[in-house]
Amino acid sequence: MAFFTIEKLEIQLQQIYKQIIRGEFNFPKFKYHVGDCPGAEKVDFDDASWEDFQVGGSWGGYDVTAWFRLKAAIPAGWENQCLGLEFKMGSCDGSESSAETMLYVNGIELQGLDRWHEEAWLPPEYIQKGEFTIALKAWSGVMGAPDQRRFSLARLVCRDEACEKVYYLCSTLIQVVRTLDENDLRRIRILQSLYQAFLLINFINPGSESFYETVREALDDLQNKMEEWSGFTEIKPVVTCVGHAHLDMAWLWRMCHTREKAARTFATVLHLMRQYPDYRFLHSSPALYQFLRQDHPQPVSYTHLTLPTIHSV
Repeated sequence: MAFFTIEKLEIQLQQIYKQIIRGEFNFPKFKYHVGDCPGAEKVDFDDASWEDFQVGGSWGGYDVTAWFRLKAAIPAGWENQCLGLEFKMGSCDGSESSAETMLYVNGIELQGLDRWHEEAWLPPEYIQKGEFTIALKAWSGVMGAPDQRRFSLARLVCRDEACEKVYYLCSTLIQVVRTLDENDLRRIRILQSLYQAFLLINFINPGSESFYETVREALDDLQNKMEEWSGFTEIKPVVTCVGHAHLDMAWLWRMCHTREKAARTFATVLHLMRQYPDYRFLHSSPALYQFLRQDHPQPVSYTHLTLPTIHSV
């Protein structure tokens, strides 16, 4: 068997990462309105009087709210693929903060967008309809906000799920390897499994159908190995991870911004919980739940989630 150094594995892993996106469709322009506009997220909202905004242009200032809208269609051949939306509404831009945005799809709060969350998975029900409406409620910020923010990217991407899973699984395994002693049997077994999986992948023609087919084979091989590892009986730790988001109630922004940030955060969490059913989240500030009940009283549409009833205190 051929052996790779950990450094060589990491180089090969970057080749896999570059092939996660199999196709992209850029959105060149939106309808644009400066200022709050109740109801602008709705599918049937009339934005004909709004200005045109070219992606790559600038918007914002100090404490500016802006809306962006468009109707998009699913490209031919993408109907049964894993799709995502990517937006860069204005990262730090040399300032202390980034733009904060709520992404609506067909009138529903899908996810919050910021410098840590620039991509949102597009659920299959929107793909099956063939077209959908995007609305972005963007806020420029107050903490060191620049004179202008640049809306630099808006696109629909087609992702290869096997590539993505192999990339993150192997990245995690390599991190585990780096923490173990060189003579640890577990380290040796993990490295051997990584070697075997990488030997299955056709790195000669990255991006080809053969490449993606062999990536799927490597994923199956690694998942089978991990299934075997789960049956080992020696003493091992149990790791329980629960997601959390730290939100300051009114620190370098106003209370209204806290309420909107809470909505964006919880929308993102619920969206991730749908995409990854094993994900768990806990927030320890009762006031935020109360804000959500007041500002967003509509029931959650994700039927697989059982959410607690929020009672007044």
